[in-house]
Amino acid sequence: MLLTNIAAVNEAHQSTDIERTTSHGTKAPDQSQQQEQSWRVYLSEKAQQLSEDFSQLEKSVKEHLYYNLGKVADYYTSTIIDPIADILARIESQSEQLLQKKAELEAKRSQMEGQTEKLTAILDEQTAIYKSRQQELALLNRLAENPKDSQTLYAYSVMLATGQGGKVDMPKAAFYFKVAGELGHPLALYQYATLQGEGSEPDIAKAAAYVKYAADEGVAVAKDHYAMVLQFGQAMEKGPAQALSDQKRLADEGDRLAQHIYATMRKFGGEEWGEPNLPEARQYFKLSADQGFALAQQEYAQMLDEGLGGEANLPEAISYYQKAAAQENLNAMRRLTQLNQAVAPGGESAAEMKQEL
Repeated sequence: MLLTNIAAVNEAHQSTDIERTTSHGTKAPDQSQQQEQSWRVYLSEKAQQLSEDFSQLEKSVKEHLYYNLGKVADYYTSTIIDPIADILARIESQSEQLLQKKAELEAKRSQMEGQTEKLTAILDEQTAIYKSRQQELALLNRLAENPKDSQTLYAYSVMLATGQGGKVDMPKAAFYFKVAGELGHPLALYQYATLQGEGSEPDIAKAAAYVKYAADEGVAVAKDHYAMVLQFGQAMEKGPAQALSDQKRLADEGDRLAQHIYATMRKFGGEEWGEPNLPEARQYFKLSADQGFALAQQEYAQMLDEGLGGEANLPEAISYYQKAAAQENLNAMRRLTQLNQAVAPGGESAAEMKQEL
């Protein structure tokens, strides 16, 4: 359109020039300037009009473009974005429901595991009782065949005293130890002496006589025990303070009985021996235990077991309990039975933990 207007203007201008040249021969200067001025005005007006036309066109194009873009945006929003947003919202809702279901299932599983543990504990307890009854029945059947079988009576008494597979019954154990001892079993009499006061009034004099009898019969643990009692009695004749000093000196010289006696004094303390000193007691019990004294082995194991005088150390405690139990120490045997019946973390029994050392 712009080119057409410019061509028309040029054509008109040329036609005017031709006419003026033909009629006058040459252009008049004044007329030429007027025409040029008119021409410039005309071109300026046309340029202004074209600028306005372009502005109007640009505005129209933008409006049309924006309108169409809005339509396209509305279309994609309604056909794509909104449906996707709706799907995502539903997925999020379903995810929350699934997480809630998962939490409920986890809670039920924990509850079932707890019930399973309780049932397992009950089953283990009943199994232990059943085994105990089987052992007891077997021993009683043997005693029925031979009531004077002191070794069987002794084994039955140990089972009662240590709770092997069942409940501990110390008064009953003491009774059968005494019966076995009277039938010629010196170790049984020694055990009966150590159980004085179980189910009856303690008789210290009789207990000492039984320990001496077992020692005289060659029972090693009784010999050690009796020697320790004699040494303690002789030391106390000089008074508690001197006894403490003497046993400390002998202990440092390597006397295992003195080590046990001094450790006992430091463990219990009192007006006679001052304030208890558990770390020192633990130290001296170990010295005696490492020299094979059964009572010290059991005492040191107990301190390790309970964390007295230092950190607890169950594997080492089990080791010393086993050493004492090998010398027929009932307290050690009873504690080992308890540990072996209890399942340690990871499913290992106390015996299995000891085997790994």
